[in-house]
Amino acid sequence: MSLSNRFTCLLALLSLVIPSCLFSYLDQYLEPQDVSATEGLPSSLVAGAVSAISGEFTDCATDIFLQGPEPLVVNRVYTSFCREKPWAFNHGELLILGDVLYKEAPSLIIALRQSSGAQLDYICKKTAGMEKLKKLPFKLVSPKGVMHGASAVSGQTNLKNQRVFLDVKSDCIIAESGGGDKKYFKRSGGRTEEGWPLCRQISEEKASGGVIVYEGLGKGVIKAQTIRCLSRKSGQEYSSIKLFEKQTGKHEVVQKMTTSDGRQYAFFFHHHSYKVKEKGRTSERIYPVNRFYLSRVDHPHAPKEEYQYAQKSIGKDLQLIEKSRKGGKRFLQVEYYHEGLNAVGGEVGDLFLKDSEDFRLDRVKKLKAPVGPSDTPIVTHRFDYHAEKKEGKIATILQGA
Repeated sequence: MSLSNRFTCLLALLSLVIPSCLFSYLDQYLEPQDVSATEGLPSSLVAGAVSAISGEFTDCATDIFLQGPEPLVVNRVYTSFCREKPWAFNHGELLILGDVLYKEAPSLIIALRQSSGAQLDYICKKTAGMEKLKKLPFKLVSPKGVMHGASAVSGQTNLKNQRVFLDVKSDCIIAESGGGDKKYFKRSGGRTEEGWPLCRQISEEKASGGVIVYEGLGKGVIKAQTIRCLSRKSGQEYSSIKLFEKQTGKHEVVQKMTTSDGRQYAFFFHHHSYKVKEKGRTSERIYPVNRFYLSRVDHPHAPKEEYQYAQKSIGKDLQLIEKSRKGGKRFLQVEYYHEGLNAVGGEVGDLFLKDSEDFRLDRVKKLKAPVGPSDTPIVTHRFDYHAEKKEGKIATILQGA
């Protein structure tokens, strides 16, 4: 569900006092996103890729690891249910700050994208006299599927222990983890395609004594030109990454990264665009939507990685259907449920989905991969889903290959 559908009307950024006559123009906050694929227990992932809770496909990789007193690491995560940003990197994050009605109360809302790929919503209800506060605290709207941190079962990584607040004097948003790491965000002046104002990450202070600084306004997937890892006390630089992006074709963009030890990486993205027509209370508007799907990664000391996509059953976005290495000899293919005949096989056999709103649409149906020296893919996992209509729950049944 896109941000435009969840909170469609935006008033002035940081407007702490709103006339009562404008309350009716704020849409009601609906619900947080499901984050079970990225923030659930690791054991809930089948084959390390499919959430047994949501049926979502996820993929993750660590591309860069620069050693030092404070390591500088670049990770990326893909989640098939995410629409706004299918691939998320753990640097140069963006957040959205706006206004919404939460439980019928005018409130400020922060939509914060985690390095794991999950999006969390934080609410601060507007109250009389709040403009006099030095810090505005935001409370997490607990999403479905959140357990402990995605990387470990720990109070330091548990998202429920993360605190988010707005420092009014510095006009800075601070997100502090349970382990004491702090991320700082400032307004960028930019907006999302739907019109929401954006704040970009400017730094991250580590509890261990290091600090990561984002310099320049990059136009690539990471919104910076240089990432520097420093000692917070002495200012000594441990390592750095320089970023450069350019369009290499009508529908291709490359994000290049050069590390301080001389290694070069290239991330190629397929630019997928379409237009959305949205009806408001008094008018209709059309705006363009731009998505960037990772198609290839060139490593200096690792096999080339390639990714392929196909259009989803619901909407015009794409979803990953194959990832490969070593010239396509090692690969994983992903099939999803779609309208019409679905050849699931195994004990399920064939399923015909005729409802365009069937809950199984775009959930993973099968995984295929070659086994042994053969290049021929075989089915390794089958997925069957059952819904309990009374409780609104979905059960995933893993079928034998």
